Amino acid sequence: MLIADGSGETLGEGAELCQRLFFALQKRGIHMAGSAPVHLGPPESLGLAMDSLGPINSLFLLAYGGNGLPAAATGIGAYWAWLKGNLSTPVLLSTCSLGVPDTDASQDVLKGDNAVAPLAVVQETAMTPRAAGLFFLKLFTEIHLHSEDSITGKMVWFSAVKAKELLKRRRLEGKFAIKS
Repeated sequence: MLIADGSGETLGEGAELCQRLFFALQKRGIHMAGSAPVHLGPPESLGLAMDSLGPINSLFLLAYGGNGLPAAATGIGAYWAWLKGNLSTPVLLSTCSLGVPDTDASQDVLKGDNAVAPLAVVQETAMTPRAAGLFFLKLFTEIHLHSEDSITGKMVWFSAVKAKELLKRRRLEGKFAIKS
């Protein structure tokens, strides 16, 4: 699994979310690509990271949504456009947005190329870093617990339902869409 931080920050809520998620998943026995989250620059840097860290089956991509991108940041839509044109091995793609999610990019991922992302989980509403972190931690932990050899659409759906239940129990808000 690769955790890619496209926020353009080395400190701040995006970088902290990626760090915490990376080490929490690693502690649970999930094989992580690299020794820490990958900090991305332009979309091509995602390809360099994926090539250098070996084959991956899951990609967690954190970036800004469509509105108000800081100067050093690249939006989720730009990374998705790059993936569509360059990725040769399909992955489970999970997107997490800082700020307001890019609804056009989210819909494109959900309706887009199955050869690139046959399975996807995309954030649909703005969330606190705590809520997003809990959701994705539960999602990936459940997937790891119940799918040893390969990840199926049914397993992604089941894991997302469990993660949504956790948010509801904690009274945290957030909405995700699933492509399975």
